[in-house]
Amino acid sequence: MGLTVATWNLGLLQVGPARLPMFQFAPHVDARASVQADLICRSDLDILAVQECFGSARRDRLTEQLADHLPVAATSPSQRLRPLDAGLMVAGRLACRNPSIERLGARLVDEAIFASPSLQRVEVRTPAGQWIAVYNTHTTAGGIFRHPESRRAEAVRARQFRQIIARAAADPLPAIVCGDINASPRVSPANFALFDQAGFIDAVQEAADPNFAPVTWEQRNPLNIDSPHATSPDQRIDHILLTPALRRILRPTGSRRLFDEPVALPGVDRPLTASDHYGIAVRLEEE
Repeated sequence: MGLTVATWNLGLLQVGPARLPMFQFAPHVDARASVQADLICRSDLDILAVQECFGSARRDRLTEQLADHLPVAATSPSQRLRPLDAGLMVAGRLACRNPSIERLGARLVDEAIFASPSLQRVEVRTPAGQWIAVYNTHTTAGGIFRHPESRRAEAVRARQFRQIIARAAADPLPAIVCGDINASPRVSPANFALFDQAGFIDAVQEAADPNFAPVTWEQRNPLNIDSPHATSPDQRIDHILLTPALRRILRPTGSRRLFDEPVALPGVDRPLTASDHYGIAVRLEEE
């Protein structure tokens, strides 16, 4: 027995009304949101962690749309005093309990004003009956004004990583950390190395050929051409990381990239991918 775990940044960050947004990282937010649930439902997943699904109304709508395929959902609360919130949600077809969320202590000023960078946790029961902890997070990409690999962004991200690592490593349950962490062995490698130094296992890398490193944010994607990060290199910054305790009971046996094909979007004159990020999925089998 096993399960398939996936993570996907939905790319729905937008401040202001849809017709005249003050700011957005990727265009066509509402059009892309309208097709994402259908893509997810056709992907045969057991657990999905999503980021940048802002606002309780949008999360409620996605929960309803996924109900026939991923009927259990844990969502993050909205923040009344901010235009955005944590934007985190975990959906699945397995029993879950004890959802919780905590703010990441380190934040860039603009992110602290507009959003609520956080770490979500939910306990999920595997098909074999073992309870595990699933963590979902989205760490800093530099905010509006800083490059993701700037010294300041990396310093804030390092503090966020240490908070995440401490929580997951001390968890009484075997744990998975999913999400858009804006670091990899290629970009901000010193940040990413913190997970390796703490003994976390990169499930995508272990499940695949050693040379397999699928890109999840691609510079040539039309959604990214006008992004504040348009000069960033292709990168795999969306990850599924396992604590040693989790790896002892579940073994990565395969990985795949998701949601990387252009699709028709309502009101848009050409097919585009449903997010500026691609998803990634890992198959975990019981040891």
